[in-house]
Amino acid sequence: MHGLHMLDIRPGERVLEIGCGTGEALSVLASRVGDAGGVFGLDLSGGMLRRAESKLRRDASNLLLVQAEALHLPFANDNFDALFLSFTLELFPAAEISTLLTECRRVLRPSGRLGIVSLLQTDRPNWMERAYTWTHHRWPNVIDCQPIPLSNVLEDAGLPVTEMNERSMWGLKVGIALAHSK
Repeated sequence: MHGLHMLDIRPGERVLEIGCGTGEALSVLASRVGDAGGVFGLDLSGGMLRRAESKLRRDASNLLLVQAEALHLPFANDNFDALFLSFTLELFPAAEISTLLTECRRVLRPSGRLGIVSLLQTDRPNWMERAYTWTHHRWPNVIDCQPIPLSNVLEDAGLPVTEMNERSMWGLKVGIALAHSK
């Protein structure tokens, strides 16, 4: 919820959640944009979207679910005021993260906001981060995400970080970042 709070969604805005899964954040986003706004939930998994749809059916007046690949967002340029990704960016191989962030920049309006919650790669990993990363490299189908240097990848993609907070989950650092398009 802290990531959604940092994103500061306002009535009338158009918001996209990439990797919306079962829709946990979508109802919060829809309530914040109100009837004048629009919320789009994108996920690769049709099963996840079906679960989100059944959960959100009553809140669906300003909500559209889209099954698509995040590396090729099916939206026009400069289409959204804000994007939200929660535990999604680190699912992508390191070589594809910049492609995804380029797509995010493309669909964000000038001065648009990008909120990301992600496992955070640290300069001095604790034993849990080292064990988690080792397990990911050994069995990537079981542990499908990996900690990433969140601030660095956002800055490298031309998305300056304006706010960054850290939390901890199961001994792993979690980064919560707010970035803006130029």
